[in-house]
Amino acid sequence: MKAKRRTLLLVSVLAAASCTTRGPVAMSARELKVKGTHPFDAPFDEVYDAAYLALEQHEGRIASASRLEGVIENDKVEFTAPPGWDGTAYRSYAVSVYQEGARVAVTAVPRLWANDRDVSDEPRWVLPGHGGEEEHWERYFEGIQALLSAWRDVPEMTVNRQTGTVEVHGVRFTAPPDWRAPELAPDRRSAVTQKGPIDGINASIVFEIARRQPAPDAARLELTALEHALGPKVVTPEAWDVTETEHGRRGTGQVVAGEPAKTMSIVWRVWDAREPAWMIRAAAACGAPETPAGCEGPWDSMIDGVTTNIRR
Repeated sequence: MKAKRRTLLLVSVLAAASCTTRGPVAMSARELKVKGTHPFDAPFDEVYDAAYLALEQHEGRIASASRLEGVIENDKVEFTAPPGWDGTAYRSYAVSVYQEGARVAVTAVPRLWANDRDVSDEPRWVLPGHGGEEEHWERYFEGIQALLSAWRDVPEMTVNRQTGTVEVHGVRFTAPPDWRAPELAPDRRSAVTQKGPIDGINASIVFEIARRQPAPDAARLELTALEHALGPKVVTPEAWDVTETEHGRRGTGQVVAGEPAKTMSIVWRVWDAREPAWMIRAAAACGAPETPAGCEGPWDSMIDGVTTNIRR
């Protein structure tokens, strides 16, 4: 009887395991859409931006996106191929963002690939467990919600005119010592320090904090700096000569500005603290490096002196 009871217990355990452990299964696009949909309580633009940024952070580089259509797709990302997988294994996401009543829904439909062949209709889907689709969805939707929660309150910028420091959300800049004390904007989200005018250029450095946006949609802070330095009627070149440096992006070109208008060489710089939820940036617009209106040295020293204690 004891042997029989042990046999029955073993059968019961194996039967229970077979009910809770599943191997690869077939999933229709409709089933994936149902499982991969999550609603959010936030405006469409914020949900779209959060969906874009979280996809980029957790699932790889964005391949294409359209805010107007509410769609985002990422590049295929390689993963370790399960046994029997014929070719290199990849996965990707097709994301849709759309209004659903009073809420905004995000649908993230994954696709599977064997080399360049789409095998999403085949029984290759693993839902639970480490690396399964449920884990991917949970991480992605939690990433979206984390951004939406962070954006509810914009951190305020503070300025110390005696020390020339500008601080926001744990990032501190110190303006060049021979420039005017930074001036804080009424909304406490931006500040500016200047030196000049010299040769028609009021060399300017602007600081800002703004909700992080996808790179294609983010406002160009260098244009704000150019307007501070040269006035609102500045005519910029069709294309700048842009390089990436250890002190941020650097652009050079010829602009037309001033009264009377004249052509002058301008250098702009932009630096980003790379905080996930916020664009904490500084941008400069100055004359050519060899001129009195240049600011290459002061900018590099300022960025070298940035201190960060970003609050998470």
